[in-house]
Amino acid sequence: MPNKRHARFGIKMWCLSDSANGYLCQFEIYEGSQGRRIGNGRSYTHELIIRLMTAAGLLNRGHHLGIDNFFTSIELLEELFTENTTATGTVRSNRKGLPDVCVKTKLKNKELIAARNLLCLAYQDNSRKPILLSTASKAGLIDTVNSRKQPVRRPAVIHAYNQAMGGVDLGDEKLYKYMAERRSLKWTNKVFFSLFGRAILNSYIIYHSNTSDRPKLSRYNLIVSALESMTSNFVPQKVIRRKRTRTEMEAARMGPTPLTQTVAGHPLDGHDLSKLPVGKKQQCVAGHPTRVRTGWECSGCKVGLCPECFAKYHRQL
Repeated sequence: MPNKRHARFGIKMWCLSDSANGYLCQFEIYEGSQGRRIGNGRSYTHELIIRLMTAAGLLNRGHHLGIDNFFTSIELLEELFTENTTATGTVRSNRKGLPDVCVKTKLKNKELIAARNLLCLAYQDNSRKPILLSTASKAGLIDTVNSRKQPVRRPAVIHAYNQAMGGVDLGDEKLYKYMAERRSLKWTNKVFFSLFGRAILNSYIIYHSNTSDRPKLSRYNLIVSALESMTSNFVPQKVIRRKRTRTEMEAARMGPTPLTQTVAGHPLDGHDLSKLPVGKKQQCVAGHPTRVRTGWECSGCKVGLCPECFAKYHRQL
């Protein structure tokens, strides 16, 4: 994502969150645009929103959904409305079906214009002209306060949008305060620690909203308590590594043991011991009593073999 300098590369997750407290209701890991085939005429983002809302069990319950211009479309808001779910979101001016009066009309500063069936509103805010769609708001202006607690007058639909948006960002802000993520080349580790952190955060939000404890546990103390309860019965296992014998160390130092010269056409012709790339290892298939990993392989058999096992293994074939 080139426009996000702090997270240009990584694993993308679609999240559906409560805008009031950042509680994660549902998530989905992005699999690429071809990850899921869509054969019902919906766009990818349209299908994604319906899928997340359905999986979270939030349709037909009167909720109000806030979405940004990456997702918003007329078709999506109309389908959500039929599922007893209102929505408000900014929309890109090149979306199909938007009324020309909202897209092409030049407005003065702080002037708005709106069109109905579904509410489409354009508002001139200094140099910006956001266009919004909504199935929940009226087209007029209301008195409210800005982020600095100063009284302002702005469109009701923008106020509804600001109230409904920000749940995912709020959840991320809370998550990274006590994030257990560590640098890793394994994507599974990154996903696991992210989901583990979100599960702990969700549990804290539920605890904080429903507990009768006085005083309430801080989030840090709740995390420590949860981890102590999960690890109370853990007994660390001592790993005993088998030491290499003098013969094995000498064989590793001298390199591969060559086979007896074979003539062309011989069954063992073309079998050579080759070094694997740095950091790559395979399990030796020569029948060790314990698991042994080696940095060598037979170029003919394509199996891992220790230098001292190379000749013995091929004599048994």
